Amino acid sequence: SPTRSCRSSYVRAGGSLNRAAALARHRWLLAEARAIFAPTAPTVSSMPRRIVSGAIVEPLLPPGGSINYEPHALGRMAEFGITPQDVRVTLESPDQLRPARDRPPTDPCNIYLRSIDGRRCKVYVRIGSDPMVVATVAWHGE
Repeated sequence: SPTRSCRSSYVRAGGSLNRAAALARHRWLLAEARAIFAPTAPTVSSMPRRIVSGAIVEPLLPPGGSINYEPHALGRMAEFGITPQDVRVTLESPDQLRPARDRPPTDPCNIYLRSIDGRRCKVYVRIGSDPMVVATVAWHGE
């Protein structure tokens, strides 16, 4: 019977893993995931934008705009003492805005950073969410 691991699509009853085929399949799956989960412009078209690093354009939270929080983000806010007002100020007027490179391609986020009372508030927001969905929060460097 086939093995029950991530290699199961390549290994068949006593067969061996063909590395070239495995890499080709992996690349194909990544391309499919990027195509499925790629943000589309219409989902953020109504939001104000800021140009960052030349050609990169990112959405900002309009004043009074709606924010949704994932349960993980609410838990982190309670753990670190980050208030909803801290998150709102960070999203409306960030000091720095960059893509989150440590996230999987199926879960892309942008990181909004702002100095608040001598600490850097870091807010991860799902790309393409309207209204903005906060995935997690933290104090930068802590």
